[in-house]
Amino acid sequence: MNWDGGGLSAQDALVLPLGGSEMQIAGPCSEEGLQNISQARTLLEQRVVSEDDAALALQLLETAAASPDLCPAAYICMAEAYLSGAAPQHGVDHDRALDSLVAFACIARSSDQPAIAQTAQISAAMEDAVLAPRAAQLLRLAGSWPELRGVALRAHLVQLRHPGKSHGTPREEG
Repeated sequence: MNWDGGGLSAQDALVLPLGGSEMQIAGPCSEEGLQNISQARTLLEQRVVSEDDAALALQLLETAAASPDLCPAAYICMAEAYLSGAAPQHGVDHDRALDSLVAFACIARSSDQPAIAQTAQISAAMEDAVLAPRAAQLLRLAGSWPELRGVALRAHLVQLRHPGKSHGTPREEG
């Protein structure tokens, strides 16, 4: 996609890095959302990222994600920041990465199916302690996205095997 300063139409797609490969995320996305994503990626792709730059980048991505226009690409960029450790104050943070991937899956469109499949592969590589607190949410999403069934089942089985055990930070279900 060649960005000309306008928003991203439903026929366009962004190619974004995630977990060592690239994925396409379909539009639409507002001009403001694309500007925020572009600025954030520029900040996070520096050779050395300061905590201030990382904080600003994450804030830009959160703003794009929270926009009423729903910009799913922002969640993928946040997930990549947490998976890669690009934000020095967080390092590699699979909990936050999975939160971003789940948020993406909640608003993904049918054209994002290949991205959901890649999201499922990345999630499947995460530890049980990261997946288990999100079991109910993953099970709900698996109803819409069959690609997530394996990881959702694994998370649910971990919860069933260890019902009284805390599996990390409890997560809000959505």
